[in-house]
Amino acid sequence: MRITIHRPLIAVSAASAVLGLAACGSSVSVSSPSGGTTTSTTSSSSAAPSTSDSPTSSETASSSAQAPSTSAAGGATEGTPGTVTPPGTKLKVGQAAVIHTNRGDDPKDPKYYETTVELSVAKIEKGSESDLSKLENAAKFKGQTPYYITVNAKLLSTKGASNLGVSVPSVDGTLKDGTEAQSLIVFGSLGPCDSKSFKATGSGDNLTIPVGATAVGCTIVLAPTGDEVTGATYDDSRWNYEDYSDNKYRDDPIVWSK
Repeated sequence: MRITIHRPLIAVSAASAVLGLAACGSSVSVSSPSGGTTTSTTSSSSAAPSTSDSPTSSETASSSAQAPSTSAAGGATEGTPGTVTPPGTKLKVGQAAVIHTNRGDDPKDPKYYETTVELSVAKIEKGSESDLSKLENAAKFKGQTPYYITVNAKLLSTKGASNLGVSVPSVDGTLKDGTEAQSLIVFGSLGPCDSKSFKATGSGDNLTIPVGATAVGCTIVLAPTGDEVTGATYDDSRWNYEDYSDNKYRDDPIVWSK
């Protein structure tokens, strides 16, 4: 399968100066309110969908692949970690995967924590090219149609230090041929792209995100004229592997399709 990694774009909505992070990725083009453009480059780890078999009809995908051991991390595990969804799993929109996140790479570090999160692609909505006319650099997106990918997340378990850094995992969009869609980061609001962060409870040193907390995320991607966004992928970028190459999801992500 042909793999194409697109460079995400950043745009400023003329209607708002509020920061609205809708996606993340590699090389970005930044549009400022004055119209000037600068470019910066970071790494990308997205890949096209794999060809593994589809999961069972269960709404939460699972297999014999187990979550990383948490025995060395400080504190007891709260909640039930579940079974981490293996690389290459194919799901339908609405089905959930179990993923993991962490901070740091040494479970003995007092600031280290790890969590498991139930993640599902709830819907993929087609927007209108006119949505992009609201952007200050709208001419740059002529011939592109925005799609809004909404994900739901639920915290299943947490272990270690304060987990206040946990945020909604992001996904990438895929086009009809399985290649990655251009992602768009918007400063402001655009279309039906709403989000809700995990809500913390408690106070002071006891402030934490409780097991069972839910959140909503939204990624904006673009499809050129004649194409469409038909799915989404997750490459486990929220887990700090001992070595970058250890991430099996990098080349074989979890895939959702309509």
